[in-house]
Amino acid sequence: MEQIRIQAEGYADIMRERVEPFLAGIRQEGFFEAKDGLRIHYEMYVRPDSRGGVVISHGFTESAEKFREVVYRFYAEGYSVFVIDHRGHGQSGRLVEPWFLTHVYNFADYVEDFEQFVDNVAAPRCEGRPLYLFGHSMGGAIAALALMRRPERYARAVLNAPMIQARTNGIPLRLAQVMGRVLCAVGMSRRVMFGFAKEFEPNERFETSCSANVERFRYYQAKRRAVPHLRNCSPTIGWVRNAMDVTDVLLDPAGAGAVSCPVLLLQAETDGSVINEAQDAFIRLMPNGELLQVAGSK
Repeated sequence: MEQIRIQAEGYADIMRERVEPFLAGIRQEGFFEAKDGLRIHYEMYVRPDSRGGVVISHGFTESAEKFREVVYRFYAEGYSVFVIDHRGHGQSGRLVEPWFLTHVYNFADYVEDFEQFVDNVAAPRCEGRPLYLFGHSMGGAIAALALMRRPERYARAVLNAPMIQARTNGIPLRLAQVMGRVLCAVGMSRRVMFGFAKEFEPNERFETSCSANVERFRYYQAKRRAVPHLRNCSPTIGWVRNAMDVTDVLLDPAGAGAVSCPVLLLQAETDGSVINEAQDAFIRLMPNGELLQVAGSK
């Protein structure tokens, strides 16, 4: 693992020829049963000589598989790495059909799955070494909620473009919350959210994606075209309703203020999915919070 940083030039070849084979040789996979019976998939990469364990919480429509490069980097730096497929993503169980739809009854379900994963999979294999938390976008919101529930559990945390507040296309948050509750009350919670794709788009364009690097975008998009369980692309109305409601929980001063460990929030300057001002407000509530904005990142 002499080259830790993977360059964009020749990215696909490096991933296919070096990174993926190396990780396949050390990867352990499994499933556990969530409290409601849903099967939750995970991957782990355990180093006997680890400095600690990094637990990764992926974003909306993503998977453990998307984070292979990140896993490689953390492992090379001396950490064991543990990645969950959140319910409705990757190889974990689905709550609705077709598979491109992502649904959840309550964001607390994500957090309870995550805590079960950390309690029963990650923590025992770290054998008392520190646990670190890395969450991205939707997974950043889940990670933040996990931090607020168990502030003593993690030594440090990195929240990458966390979904403290999702964008609602100009509709005020309170109005959007009411609209979501009404639509769910009349039985529309499991339908695809208005304005989102009704099927997976195999030819998504880089220019309209959330990615800032074309080589990485093409590499994972090729995987999505080849593997059906990686094709999430749209939320249900119920998912959106719950995503909007979680903002109030995350911006509660009592909850966020109880997180004493250092928290680094990485903010994308031109984020089109979440609201940066909500991230600003959230990190100010953290006693040891720090914000770093990444110029030009989407």
